[in-house]
Amino acid sequence: MKKNLVIILFTFLFIYLLSCSQGTQIINEYNPNINKVINSPSITYYGVDMSILKLTNPEKIGQDEHIRHYLNAWISTFERELPPEEYIAKWLKKDHFTFEPRDVQKRTELVGEEWIIWEDYSFTIDKLKEIIKSYELKKDDGLGFVINIENFNKPNEYISAYFTFFDIQTREILWASKIKGEPGGWGMNGFWSNGLTNTTKVFIDKNYKPTYKEYN
Repeated sequence: MKKNLVIILFTFLFIYLLSCSQGTQIINEYNPNINKVINSPSITYYGVDMSILKLTNPEKIGQDEHIRHYLNAWISTFERELPPEEYIAKWLKKDHFTFEPRDVQKRTELVGEEWIIWEDYSFTIDKLKEIIKSYELKKDDGLGFVINIENFNKPNEYISAYFTFFDIQTREILWASKIKGEPGGWGMNGFWSNGLTNTTKVFIDKNYKPTYKEYN
């Protein structure tokens, strides 16, 4: 009887842990020069780039303009939940941290007229390279870091985003990790901004911290 009970408990525990892990994962990894990222003493964080985001939500098709104001609200709420100069700076472990969001976040206006779609959406590393190359930045050298949002997916309840480190002078991507995380919370603003917070924590805890430890 005890043996059967133990088996049942372990089975439930396994199913629970499996269900927790399915919502958050590292999808893709591109790291041609990860040493340069880890060893750089300073970094400029450009915040969140929503310019190529697609919202997968069949129930909201046709409401692109009505919902557009949430783009900046999601970024603002995310930055309140994880103040960059407090949390992001601490997690990245750099001697010098600069937060310069205006250069990249002004690109939110580039989001297309039909950015709410029926289907799942993703873009390639080559597309990400094009995005980084197109940045108009005031700073002309050093290490840059940006979060490139890919897909807010309502039917499957996930967020996908690239956490991208790049050489500011050459715009060469040094390390990019595509992460899938779980949204959650009240209302459309809370649901996706909390998801962005959760996805960022997945990157930091499951990818950046172990990598930093490995190279130090």
